[in-house]
Formats: sequence, structure tokens, C-alpha cells
Amino acid sequence: MIKRHIKKNSAGSPKVVNGLKVLVDKLESQRTLVENKRRGVGFAPRDRAEVGRFEEELGDKEGPLTMWMRLQRKVREAKRREVERALREEVESEEEDDDE
Repeated sequence: MIKRHIKKNSAGSPKVVNGLKVLVDKLESQRTLVENKRRGVGFAPRDRAEVGRFEEELGDKEGPLTMWMRLQRKVREAKRREVERALREEVESEEEDDDE
């Protein structure tokens, strides 16, 4: 569905489209990782204990989606800190101007 919006060019600005393309790529990479891991299992989906162990094991791995999400959080946090720093500097310079 996301791919369809990207192809129709109805996803929005180029920045949004590029972000969606990266997201789709990471989701596909994650899907491939999970599919490859699932090939090696010898239990049925109804075996809840084994499924739980499989999910825990898979959760510990650094998958492409997990790493991308972690990077996005770091980038967003860095931008937030930069905006806060700039705002503090602006407020401080206004206070200095008021003192004069």
C-alpha cells in the first residue's frame, strides 16, 4: 500500500517520499530476516512456549528495522537538542539586549 502511494506520487513531498522508501526497504529487510529465521524452526505456531522462545531470540538480534529506528531516534533527539540550544541562545541574547 505504501509502495502504491510512492509510485502514484501521492505520498507528499520528496522528503516524505524518500523517508517512506527507506521505511519500505527496512521493512522488507526485516521480513527477509524473519523469514530466514523461521525456515530453521521445527515447531508449529500453536506451540506457544517455542514461539515465545523464538520471539525472544529474534528480539535480541539487531535487525535492520531495529537499527534504523534507533538511528531515527538519535537523529530526532539531536535535532531537538539543537533547537533547544538555539532557543536558549536566542532568549539569552534578548535578555542581554534588554539589559542594555
